[in-house]
Amino acid sequence: MDKLRLKDVENLLGIYPPFFIKEIGIDENKESCLIRIDEENNKSKLSIRSRFRDDPTAKTYRWKHTQLGRFATLIEFRTTSSNFKRLTTPVFPAFLGKPDSEYTAQLCDSVLLGHSKKLDPKTISELTGSQEEIVKKIILSAESAKLDNQASSLLPLETDPIWIRIIKSEFPLKTKSNPLRMLLHKLELAELKGEGSLQESVSTLRAFFIKNKARLKSEYQQIGAKTDSVPQAQSRQKALKPDHPVWESILNGSVSIISSNLAFNLYITRLKDLYKDDLPLSEKREIVIDMMKYLKKNMANLKAELLSIKRLSQSLEQESRGAEIPDARHSIWLDILDDKVSIKTQRINLSLLLVKIKSQRGQISNEKCAEELRQFFVENQRTMKTEVAQINQLVRQAV
Repeated sequence: MDKLRLKDVENLLGIYPPFFIKEIGIDENKESCLIRIDEENNKSKLSIRSRFRDDPTAKTYRWKHTQLGRFATLIEFRTTSSNFKRLTTPVFPAFLGKPDSEYTAQLCDSVLLGHSKKLDPKTISELTGSQEEIVKKIILSAESAKLDNQASSLLPLETDPIWIRIIKSEFPLKTKSNPLRMLLHKLELAELKGEGSLQESVSTLRAFFIKNKARLKSEYQQIGAKTDSVPQAQSRQKALKPDHPVWESILNGSVSIISSNLAFNLYITRLKDLYKDDLPLSEKREIVIDMMKYLKKNMANLKAELLSIKRLSQSLEQESRGAEIPDARHSIWLDILDDKVSIKTQRINLSLLLVKIKSQRGQISNEKCAEELRQFFVENQRTMKTEVAQINQLVRQAV
């Protein structure tokens, strides 16, 4: 592969000086691509290699990267531990990974960005070209270390063109931060003079955003990054009750908890086998309570799993708040009371309410009957997600 094509690959992967691509190995059968990178200081040594011996303290680092075309991509870099630390301080290149990691920072950020947008592991796997198990492993590792709350997973990726647009003054970023203004001026001058690498400037700018997250809330919003949306006063969440929809979603298999804990996975599988659709509500509740007791008893070993459940519950609550309940004047409410349509439910309180309202027909107006039934759904929307979905489906079918 000639120098021009190697340079093109460097641009594609965001590799900038003092790094360069030393060699690219492609295995057509395995559809894999191994990219070996090195320091520019070693270019002269390569031509007279016989005069130099490999440093005995050097290590070979290898990381999985985002897919390049149809090829699974690996990046390899050989250097000493001290030199690695020097090259990755203060700005850590996205095309490298931590010394003890299997993945590049770019791949980790891509996965965590998708995870923060509520994408499931399968979808993230398809977008990044990584195996689903790798995606799950990155998410699990991040949640265990609470890295998903870090600024890097909130910001656009290092390869996002918005950073170049900011440096070239093509994006109207408004800021009151003098240090940021000075940095932008410096990076813009370097770009105009052709000094350094544009990709290196991008890394420097993004690293500044990560380090100064607390002072750049307005700037985060301008580039489409969300800062922590939960106020500190609300940091202590109330314990989930047995009737919260997250338990049913987990036990009926509509959502899954990513876990490397074998005992937990076996336990959940057993509960799912017991949790049947035709099971009485009282027995379903007992299964949920059993699960809650198990989680409480083993909470020290299930921190990542508990964090996942918390995130899922918040997501379901947001969806529930976003689901619209038809207006009281909609014909669906009288259709239910006239038995023209039926709502499948195991909730005794709803069944009793329907009997009560039907018995009052003729004594009170249809409008009041419809309003009373609708109000019940509004007040119990969070725990009646299935019933609300049925009503909305019937409304759509009637259109």
